[in-house]
Amino acid sequence: MRWLLTWLLIGWCAPLQAATYAFQSDTFAWESAANNVIWEQTNTSYPRDDDKRVVNFSGGFTFNFGGIAYNAVRIHSNGALQFGADSGFHRVYTNSTLPVASHDRLILMYWDDINPRTGGSVRYEQKGVAPNRYFVVSWESVPHYSLGGVYTFQVILYENGDFKYQYGAGNAAGASATIGVEVGNSDFTLYSYNNAFGTSGTAIRWTKASASPGVSAYYAFEDASWSGASQEVYDRSGNDRHGRRVGNAQVTTAGRVCQGAAIPANTSAAGIDAVNTAFDLDATLGGKGSISFWYRGNLAWSGGGAVHAQLLDAGTANNQWFFMTKDRNSKLRLVMTDSAGATVATETSVNHIDAGIWTHIAATWSLAVGANQSVLRIYVNGALATASNVTSSGALHGSIGTLYLGDNRGSFIKSGATSGTGNSADGTLDEVRIYNYEISSAQVLDDLSAGHGCDLDIRLGGFNAVDVAADALTGKISSKTAGAAFDLDLLALNAARNALAGGFSDVVRVDLIANTALGITLDGNNCPVTGDILDVGALTLTGSRDTHSLPAVADVWRDVRVRIRYPASGTPTITACSTDNFAVKPASLSVVASHADWLTAGTSANLTNTSATGGVLHKAGRPFSLRVTGYNAAGGVTPNYAGSLTASVECLLPASGCALGNLDTGVFSNASGVLTSSTASYDEVGAISASFVDSVWASVDSADTATGCAGFHACSAATAIGRFVPDHLVVSANLAAFAPACGGFTYLRQPFGFDTAPVWTVTARNSAGATTRNYAGSLFKLSAASVTGQSWSADSGAVSVVSSLPSVLVGDLGNGLGSLAFGVGDGLAFERTTTVAPFSPLLTLSASVSDSEGVSYAGNPFLHTSIGFADGTGEMRFGRLRLINASGSEMRPLPMPLTAQYWNGAGFVGNAADNCTAIAAPGLTFFAETADNRLAAGEVTASFNATLVAGNADLRLSAPGVNNFGYLDLSIAAPDWLKYNWDGVDQAEDGELFDDNPRARASFGKRKGSDKVIIRREIF
Repeated sequence: MRWLLTWLLIGWCAPLQAATYAFQSDTFAWESAANNVIWEQTNTSYPRDDDKRVVNFSGGFTFNFGGIAYNAVRIHSNGALQFGADSGFHRVYTNSTLPVASHDRLILMYWDDINPRTGGSVRYEQKGVAPNRYFVVSWESVPHYSLGGVYTFQVILYENGDFKYQYGAGNAAGASATIGVEVGNSDFTLYSYNNAFGTSGTAIRWTKASASPGVSAYYAFEDASWSGASQEVYDRSGNDRHGRRVGNAQVTTAGRVCQGAAIPANTSAAGIDAVNTAFDLDATLGGKGSISFWYRGNLAWSGGGAVHAQLLDAGTANNQWFFMTKDRNSKLRLVMTDSAGATVATETSVNHIDAGIWTHIAATWSLAVGANQSVLRIYVNGALATASNVTSSGALHGSIGTLYLGDNRGSFIKSGATSGTGNSADGTLDEVRIYNYEISSAQVLDDLSAGHGCDLDIRLGGFNAVDVAADALTGKISSKTAGAAFDLDLLALNAARNALAGGFSDVVRVDLIANTALGITLDGNNCPVTGDILDVGALTLTGSRDTHSLPAVADVWRDVRVRIRYPASGTPTITACSTDNFAVKPASLSVVASHADWLTAGTSANLTNTSATGGVLHKAGRPFSLRVTGYNAAGGVTPNYAGSLTASVECLLPASGCALGNLDTGVFSNASGVLTSSTASYDEVGAISASFVDSVWASVDSADTATGCAGFHACSAATAIGRFVPDHLVVSANLAAFAPACGGFTYLRQPFGFDTAPVWTVTARNSAGATTRNYAGSLFKLSAASVTGQSWSADSGAVSVVSSLPSVLVGDLGNGLGSLAFGVGDGLAFERTTTVAPFSPLLTLSASVSDSEGVSYAGNPFLHTSIGFADGTGEMRFGRLRLINASGSEMRPLPMPLTAQYWNGAGFVGNAADNCTAIAAPGLTFFAETADNRLAAGEVTASFNATLVAGNADLRLSAPGVNNFGYLDLSIAAPDWLKYNWDGVDQAEDGELFDDNPRARASFGKRKGSDKVIIRREIF
């Protein structure tokens, strides 16, 4: 049996909401259907009349209706579909308005007493490919049971859940039909009930309503009074379309919901008593819109004394209309002109409304291009009173202006069948709502039943927030400190937003819209379109201006506005942000300087040394790390902080006479409120105190907040950073010279010293090569002990120190300069290991220069090269002192040849340049007297030049006298550099052969000997 049919539910059930479906006009495009409906023919005594048939969908196609997915549908012969359980709706052939008692889940394309039994056909077909499949049911030329004529219409069920009604040629004009959809008795949408609206060639698309309707303007008339001032008639929609009264319109406490707009009787077209909404219909709504309102006439709508009444009007030019009129016969008329100049209208039947009776009226229009594709509707007390399909261009005429409520907008009056009037509404209007689309019957009913509290709106056009006691309109909000509560005055403004809204006292919702960037776009409420919302909470404003302590904001923000919304709960009707934006800055900045080592940035050690000795050291000009952290007043890090810093520097060390260097903070990067630079540097020696200021973070307040740390700047305390030492030392040398030991020459092994002693100048420099002028006084770290490895060398020969070198004399010259003075003590001497030709040497002084803290000359050791002898005199000669045997008469003094000689490369020659060698008295050795030697001790004395003259000692022995013949030996104690290897024996067995003093024998009175002797050689 058919009531046992099981309906397969493929999907899931969703909770229902009022008015699940909304409608809109759509393009007519007839779909064919191939399959005839086979009626059950067992339900009534008239087969195929008041009948039904269940048709299953195929291939997995389902249709979601009202939140439930179905795989079959029940087709009713009387122009309807039904899903779910069979409620016997097919037997209900007399249509009614919605909802239909005891019956649910109905799609009503054309619910009327349709009779397929007497002609025409009802067809169906599933078409398309997933996911764009659809199911078509068509009534094609099917007669009405009693009215005559044939009816052609269809419904298309789309796989996405939409459905579409289409009306073909025939008599399906709706005069006795119900068109709509009903999910349940509390969820339905009525399109038309028993209303002829000429549906041939039209289509209606049904979709699930995504949300409650959005009101473009809402006038509740809860205003204290009207004076004709701008924006005095408050728009509660939140869209700020505030109006003003025109003429003698005024608020009255006798409204439908609280107050209303009282429109006095006015029969003059030139006199206007209305509310100018400032809502431009054609510019704002275009081709689709709705207006719903309550109206209570002072006169009965019809009968004796009834007159025309202009309820709405937006026309600004003759023959270009938009108005709604109640005529003297109680009919409501909606008239409008499209963009092509064609005037369209719809009119209700009579409405017998007595004087003083509140009546709810709604007008909707949906203009669309195409024949009969536009629909005008009027609802009275929630019921559809008229619906007309008309032909239009799809848009309102461009001259249509702002909507007037309660009277005509100008002195021109339309005449003819759709005439207007110069009369006013002569009554009271209330709860006027304007929508930017065609609302449904369910939404009309929502408006009819809507209410609200009776708070006045006139005092409230917006809000502002300013610093305490600042001007309500132009006052500013100064910078605030993170982590610290702050006081602001919160203000309620009048409708024109040019003064306080006197007497306002209520609860508002307050929050802050905070951004870390500047230049955020503002919406129509002066609020940033993006930002973090920092909730303050519900606050009570008393007397339109109230001082409130706002809770501390933990983090920092560059751009903050105070947002105030009213009412505090539910959907706000007024939203406004403070006219001034402000910043929340860090309470303090903490600075840490550190490094990895004295050349490299890092965090191994903090640079906090302000002592002149010891401690952590960093080289001037080399990179180190800076970490600057933003903190709030409670000591918490402010993660948003990403500021821009400027540093100011003072000297800590040296305490006086300091040359202030340049602190380069480098490039900072930001992470979680910590600014880090690994490229900071300071180019001087010593320690500094650095203070950091951020004048950029809160720069949005630069014009209204004091400059400085107490103002909009974020600041750090002075931070000690140090100690900085030179990066390196640079050494330069003077033009030093030696003095020859003997006139223009020096003997090998003869000590020689300076004519001009070497002096080195040491300059302390930073890594860029600039002199660090503070390297002086207690920060001057050069010492004799830190100059090491002092030595001498020569480009020819081997030079050595005679004894030992003295310590370097160190001098602090100030301004980053020092001096190193060198000496040679007992002098230098060239070694004489073999005979060499004369040479002129250049000597080199070598030493490593560092200071006691390890700062050094980069090229250590420093070489002071090419040190020669003054005035170009500097020949080194291998010399000897020679003494030659002599003999002569005892009666005469005996010359003894004693001369200085040098090796010229080929042999020894006299050194006539020697005028400096000092000669000691020769040693005289006397022998025992014999017959051949009668020379006794003391009988001979020596005379000589104490200093050689031209290399000659002029040595002479005195004559011993008569009969004092004989011989004696002489020896000279020669300087080491004039000794010679006279005997070929290493006397001291020390490898030194040139260690013999010169010796010779003097003979007096010797006999001549044999004449045959040519030569005699004597060896002593």
